[in-house]
Amino acid sequence: MDGYLVHSAVLARRLDVLLLPRQVLLAGPTGDEVGVLSFVHGVPEASTVVGVTYAQDKRLRRKLLNLAGLSTPPGITFSSRGEMSLQRFISRHGFPVVLKEAIGENPSPKIDKISSDQELLSAISRMKRRSEDHLSPARSLVTSAYAENSLNVHEDEQGHRVAAPGARLLVEKHVSGRYIRCLVCGGRFLAAIEKTAATPEETWMLVERLHDDFKDVALRATMEIPGLAVASVDLVVGDPTLCREGQAYFVVELCERPRLESYLIASPALAPSLADRFLCHQAEQSSVRLQTPADVVATFMRAESLTEPQLLLPVLRDTCNALGIVGFARPGDQTSGIVEGHLQGKPSTIARVIEALMSGTHFGQRAMAIEAAQTPLESYADFTVA
Repeated sequence: MDGYLVHSAVLARRLDVLLLPRQVLLAGPTGDEVGVLSFVHGVPEASTVVGVTYAQDKRLRRKLLNLAGLSTPPGITFSSRGEMSLQRFISRHGFPVVLKEAIGENPSPKIDKISSDQELLSAISRMKRRSEDHLSPARSLVTSAYAENSLNVHEDEQGHRVAAPGARLLVEKHVSGRYIRCLVCGGRFLAAIEKTAATPEETWMLVERLHDDFKDVALRATMEIPGLAVASVDLVVGDPTLCREGQAYFVVELCERPRLESYLIASPALAPSLADRFLCHQAEQSSVRLQTPADVVATFMRAESLTEPQLLLPVLRDTCNALGIVGFARPGDQTSGIVEGHLQGKPSTIARVIEALMSGTHFGQRAMAIEAAQTPLESYADFTVA
């Protein structure tokens, strides 16, 4: 969702786009080099490789936050060789606890509210199992294309792909309170939302009154991870409307990804505007002047390395007509698997179609590169195949 919403903002600002696998988006004004602006999974290039690497190392992240005087839940990292230290931690702090990977993707895969030794052992076993996407990240919609940190993999006696014995996990004490997610960009606090229901379908609502103390905590936490332009900071607090003094609070997550899907739940109008803020920040850093956002745009699209371009064309036509996109598509060089055409409509809708073509969802085949160059608006009645 982060990459899609940033893609929509880029098209609305009438920038040319080159989209590559795993949501690598290069953009630039027409006539300039495409790539003067770049994002990966919606993360702007102003977030450095160092920054996102530090953010993905939970042990280092906790240490940096604690050195800055910011509270994190009691926790330790351990491996299968460190069972004694894990037992000492449980004896001291008790259940419930939360289990996470100590180093790896953000947001952290986690198993929450573990309440017994048996549940903990089961959770450790599940956490160490590796999916097929882990071994083939190009197929994954969530595996990052930057600063990859992951648990080493080997096969156990049953032939399952699991993390190596020395791979470290993180266990933290489960802390109670109100769960607040904050968004920071370019050293500025942008928004806060609150998780309001502990259900599989996460429910979020806007926080209208967040005390400045907790805005400062989110800003300071982001600054302690050097090189992060954008960060999502999760806090657990007693009362977010009151000052920090006299109440406990904890920084429970800090992620280099914006996590706009949760803001979209809280406010469908807010999430796209936040994505545009990321674009504006990156444009300022790259000295690129942006146009005013447009409600309707036209792009000349070229998708490459499709396996069966002729079969794609009728599905693309029906999809675009259903979504209100007008224009045309035509086959290009069949040897290179090329489809090209004119797509005209809402930026968010065009971005939706292009993202689906890159991921392979909906269309059943995926492109290896898609160019979308801005063109003048034209008059079309519908979307056709030439």
